[in-house]
Amino acid sequence: MIDSDVMKYKRKIMGLIIQNPNIVEAINATDILEPDKLIYTHIFPFFKTDGISGVSGTYITIKLDTTQIMRNNIYKNFILTICVLVRQSEMETIYKGSRTDVIAGELVKMFAWNDSIGFDLELGQDKEDPLNETYYIRQLIFKTITTNSMENGEKVN
Repeated sequence: MIDSDVMKYKRKIMGLIIQNPNIVEAINATDILEPDKLIYTHIFPFFKTDGISGVSGTYITIKLDTTQIMRNNIYKNFILTICVLVRQSEMETIYKGSRTDVIAGELVKMFAWNDSIGFDLELGQDKEDPLNETYYIRQLIFKTITTNSMENGEKVN
């Protein structure tokens, strides 16, 4: 099977998200009965803004970038961006906060300074904006340093 460290991390992140009952409930996908069915319907391992539809207007998208490889190619910087997109008509919640804030708050609790995906993530940015006339977005950006494919060995000058 073709696999990469990025693919593994994204699967792990999505798996952790669907295990959080608060997030699953806040997504409000009444048409989906099993949390794992949220993947590729409401939780995407890539940025998705086109064609989002369904009973729920709540989506989580994930982007994982390598920004720098350093120290003889042994370490690399990762930037994890998680976006919560919510249809304006579904922003209000019973939790006394907007749906973007509720879900983003749970994501920050889950991932900030947590090594559950193999390395500590530091929250570097948390911002909210309208995406368009229908959706609002809250974007969380985490930074980390992790090993760079140790099976490839160490580069020697």
